[in-house]
Amino acid sequence: DRRYANSRPAQVAEVLDRFPPLTMIGAHLGGWSEWGDACAILAGRPNFYVDCSSSLYALPPGEAARIVRAYGADRVLFGSDYPMWPLQGELDRLRTLNLTADELERILYKNAEQLLGLEMR
Repeated sequence: DRRYANSRPAQVAEVLDRFPPLTMIGAHLGGWSEWGDACAILAGRPNFYVDCSSSLYALPPGEAARIVRAYGADRVLFGSDYPMWPLQGELDRLRTLNLTADELERILYKNAEQLLGLEMR
């Protein structure tokens, strides 16, 4: 978030570099209001996930889809920031990104299952 210096993408990257076993989830697609920088700096890191909370309302669908795919749909978690944003509205926004059925499943629940060790066998 550009308003706060303690959560900038470069600082998150530094933490991830210093503590490789740490798995981190970056809220708001990795950096609310700094989506481009966050994606450029943090995408491709095996120990970094993002959620899509409080971001889809502010990004054009094509840009949001590009960011999701830059991180990889296997690194994105669904988030709504409820009660700030109603759940159904956030689901509707996610569905406007024209993601594949597999990408949507991963974002909506499969990634969380894997990350939390809850995968169905």
